[in-house]
Amino acid sequence: HLISYAISSIYSAGVFPDLWQVSTVCSLADWKDPSSTIHGQDPHCRGMILGPDVSFEDIPDSLHLAKGHLLRGFSVNARANAEIFEAWLSNRLGNSEAIQKMAGSFASVSEKFDRSVARSKLQI
Repeated sequence: HLISYAISSIYSAGVFPDLWQVSTVCSLADWKDPSSTIHGQDPHCRGMILGPDVSFEDIPDSLHLAKGHLLRGFSVNARANAEIFEAWLSNRLGNSEAIQKMAGSFASVSEKFDRSVARSKLQI
């Protein structure tokens, strides 16, 4: 319910984002309440995405809970590629090798997400 309260407060301040990033998803209420709040206050909002602190292992459960609500995707932060960044900054990796490794890392996460979406039969 805290997420819905925060979203309502931000709407009350006159801020209407295209997407909301949700960090913690523990229950159906974590999706249902914010979805209702968003639908009630901003019919043009595109939905919610899972934040970078949601572990990849938790994505399937989050998708199951989000079914029928406004989940649209996920975000990945720089920590996901920290080792690659470090190697690149210390010249242990060249530009093309670093890009290839980061693209591979993102592709792996995207495939896991896509498989989870398919298993949950969620429309994104």
